Amino acid sequence: MPLAQVDLVDRDKLAVRIQNNGVGPLIVQSIHYLKDGVNHPHLADCLTLSARSFQHVTLSPPEQKIILAGAYLEVFSKRIKENDTEEQINDLRNQLAPITVQVKGKDIYNNAVVVERSLGWFLRHDVV
Repeated sequence: MPLAQVDLVDRDKLAVRIQNNGVGPLIVQSIHYLKDGVNHPHLADCLTLSARSFQHVTLSPPEQKIILAGAYLEVFSKRIKENDTEEQINDLRNQLAPITVQVKGKDIYNNAVVVERSLGWFLRHDVV
């Protein structure tokens, strides 16, 4: 059975990953991003960044993604470059923080798997 988790990365890049910590494959059926009470199918709709400046994954029904046990799907990634200022990095953290990621999927036996996580963690250092 899959055990889904939304992991966040803030090192040499800012990233959002859907991790499968279970023993069977996770079949991801939809990924939604909630911001200010509005449900968005694409993370780019929640950010002021150009969609070309970061990597992201979107799903459009009936498309599905399979995440094997012990693997992850990176749904957002923005590499931090040497010339990025602290202000630019903090701006991105501030844009990500009010978003909640909602993942809906199933296992191979058709049991529902739902996971949701706020991205507020990106403000853990009181970035304003």
